[in-house]
Amino acid sequence: MLFLALAIFGSVFTASFIKWCESRKIDTVGVIASNYLSGSLLGWTLVWWDGWPGLSAETVGFGIGGGMLWPSAFLVFRWGIRRYGLSLSISAANLSLCVPVTFGLSFLEEALSLAVLLGLGFTLASLWMIRPQVKRSETGRDWKALCFFPVLLGMLGTVSLWTNLFNIWGPAPQRFLYVTLVFSFSLVFSMLALLLWKRPVPRRAFLWGQVLGITNALGIVGLLGALRSETFTHHSAIVYSLHSVSVMLLGTLIGVGIWRERMSRRNWAGIGFAVAAVVALNLR
Repeated sequence: MLFLALAIFGSVFTASFIKWCESRKIDTVGVIASNYLSGSLLGWTLVWWDGWPGLSAETVGFGIGGGMLWPSAFLVFRWGIRRYGLSLSISAANLSLCVPVTFGLSFLEEALSLAVLLGLGFTLASLWMIRPQVKRSETGRDWKALCFFPVLLGMLGTVSLWTNLFNIWGPAPQRFLYVTLVFSFSLVFSMLALLLWKRPVPRRAFLWGQVLGITNALGIVGLLGALRSETFTHHSAIVYSLHSVSVMLLGTLIGVGIWRERMSRRNWAGIGFAVAAVVALNLR
């Protein structure tokens, strides 16, 4: 459970930190791009501390793929926080649990008990009620909102699934090396993109990016640790459900409590379903 708590903290802090940077007019694109420096340095430190585990072709492949997926999904998430707020964006993002959970139940032959079934049902009901609202404007329907929802779900769902696939097919002793390679390749791809865009990173954004990188890397390490723990062996659906509901609940409360974001009655009903989901999944 300690690894799961670390993963939840990393996700909530990351989203809240992006919201804070936006509220302080800090260049969040620069923050996101530069966070991979401290994240990769932390990863190499963990690899050195844990001992060199060797380097397999699978780890390199997953590292390169993650290096392309992470920055892209992060930028889409940042755009959602800026446009729709922390509460709605973090709720939409956590609908992405549908991707790895469905994969685990469909292709990995994971057990589906009554408690897990109820928990997943409550989770989906909760996230449906706290989905981003699509508003009509003078020019018609908000198509950006309609596109943002499925794009964010698909991209973040693929990111989560990618981590779980490494957990299945990647060498267990190389999990720290995997995180390190993801952050290292993300740094390379992000810097190349900024060079192509001719967009420099402000000094303040670079410094705050180092703070974000540490918690971001720890969150991924926590998720990998939770997936490999004896408590959740062959139960990745429970890991992702607990993680997603907790992040959604905490992120929503932070958005409402600190940044005074508005929530409808249906949104609050969704929080009630989130609590029910956490209870059901812990009664497995």
